[in-house]
Amino acid sequence: DLPAVAGQAQRISAFFAPLIADGWDVVALTTSCALMLKSEWPLIDPANQQVQVLSKHTFDVSEYVVRLARDTGLAPIGAMDKDIAVHFACHARAQNMGPKALEMLRLIPDARPALTERCSGHGGKWGIFKDNFDTAVKVGKPAARNLLKNDPDIIVSECPLAGPHLKQVIEAVGKEPPARIGHPIEVLALAYGLMNPKELPHAP
Repeated sequence: DLPAVAGQAQRISAFFAPLIADGWDVVALTTSCALMLKSEWPLIDPANQQVQVLSKHTFDVSEYVVRLARDTGLAPIGAMDKDIAVHFACHARAQNMGPKALEMLRLIPDARPALTERCSGHGGKWGIFKDNFDTAVKVGKPAARNLLKNDPDIIVSECPLAGPHLKQVIEAVGKEPPARIGHPIEVLALAYGLMNPKELPHAP
C-alpha cells in the first residue's frame, strides 16, 4: 500500500523537520528502520523535501557512533578481552555504509569482533510462518555455523528479528545457543560500564 506508506513518510518527516532545523540528527536503533528513513521513503516520495532532509540526517546507531569517534572522539572506552561474533544484518548491508557494527566494536580495546556476512534466513516476518520456517532455518545454518566457528564469548546481530531466529538455528545445528543474541550497541554499553554484565548476550 504505497499511498499509506507515503502518508506515513510525510507525517513523520514533518514531525522531525523542526528538530533537524535546530541541528538534531535522527538515530535509528534498528537497521530496517534506518534503511526505510534513509533510502526507501525518498524513493517512494522523491518530491517531498522534508522526506529528503530526513534521509540526509538519519543514521544507523552503529554508523553514528563510528561517525562520532571519527569527527569528535569518544570518551575513553574500557578494555574488553572478548571474542565477539557479529552478524552483518541484511538491512545494514543494503545501506551501503560498510560493516559499521564491526567498526564500532573495534573501538573497544582488546575486543576481537569477527564478521559473518550471511543471511539469517528470517526474511522479515516470512520466516515465522509454519510453511516457511524449515526453509528459513536451512538458509540460516551457514550463518549460524560461521558465528560459532571461533567459539565466541559473545554473539550479536544488528537485526532484532535475526537474533532470535539465529538462536533457533544454532540449536537446530546441534549447538547450545546463547540465552539471547543482542545488539552490538549493548557490548559498547558494557565497555562503558552502562550495563550489568549479567545482561550481556553471552555465548554459551
